[in-house]
Amino acid sequence: MGRPLETAADLDYSYTQVAHADGALRAVLTRPKDTQAALPAVLFIQGCVCNSVVDLPEWHPYRAFSDALARGGYVVMRVEKPGIGDSRGTPACADIDLHEEAAAFASALKQCQHMAGVDSTRLYIMGHSLGGIIVPMIADAASLKAIATYGTSHVPWLEYFFQMLRTQGTYAGADPLQLETNMRSYHRLLYALFVEQRTPQAIAATDPTWGRTLRDDFKWDGGRRLLGRDVRMYWDLNSVDLSAAWHALSVPVLSMYGTADMEVMSPDPSQQITRMLDHGHPGNGTFRSFPGTNHSFIRTGSMEQEYALADTPAYRELMRTAFDTTVPAAFV
Repeated sequence: MGRPLETAADLDYSYTQVAHADGALRAVLTRPKDTQAALPAVLFIQGCVCNSVVDLPEWHPYRAFSDALARGGYVVMRVEKPGIGDSRGTPACADIDLHEEAAAFASALKQCQHMAGVDSTRLYIMGHSLGGIIVPMIADAASLKAIATYGTSHVPWLEYFFQMLRTQGTYAGADPLQLETNMRSYHRLLYALFVEQRTPQAIAATDPTWGRTLRDDFKWDGGRRLLGRDVRMYWDLNSVDLSAAWHALSVPVLSMYGTADMEVMSPDPSQQITRMLDHGHPGNGTFRSFPGTNHSFIRTGSMEQEYALADTPAYRELMRTAFDTTVPAAFV
């Protein structure tokens, strides 16, 4: 049986598809109920995980965000990644690289601009996490009014992983001396992985200790996948010049960060994106911070509280009850 379709008393949901590659991507459109006028449109681009974004429960952060935008007067498109949900004729999400994923959302953006009931002069993108990385890669696929991102970064993935491992290890209560010892090992491992672009299999064959580290800390599947994605995704994330891409944009961008975001860990990337935008096109960058809000738009409190709540029943309850409505309100 299929999952229940999305419904709400004051919103209309319509299901469609986006032509891509040799097949199609499943998509859902959300708009205010009984509106006849052409409305501004938002393409919502999700994060890295290969999960469905269609037929979500009402409390899911992606649906809650989309519904809030629709209630603010927008048509909102969520579209599946290749190989996810009811998408067909496309490669598996876990096997594509960053450029292939960006191409899928470029297809969605072009279609979004020309849909019936959309004011094509008012087209926006909302990029979350990896979605925010994809935004400057596809911004020239259509004429945009403005862009918003939340919980994203612009730095090469080698730099990002070093920060992630040290910061998350610290908040998770790791022995500080052992953590620093591990970081020295990570330097060599991640350089081989991201800069030299060696496969996990080749790295593990060089040093069995690295193989164990890849399995324990990066969920290596024994093949090409780390953290659920093909290694080419990480090679691209390290090599694509996102700074230059942001600097070249000529539309207003709202760059948002939650202070309990344990995936991004610091406001610095969002603030630096704003600086790059203003350097290239003065006045186009705006930064907003949301105290106590985590990577999934959930109000959890301090970073310490966020780590304490992770993977607990209390956090699962907060997912249902503590969505931060001020984040989509900043977009509207």
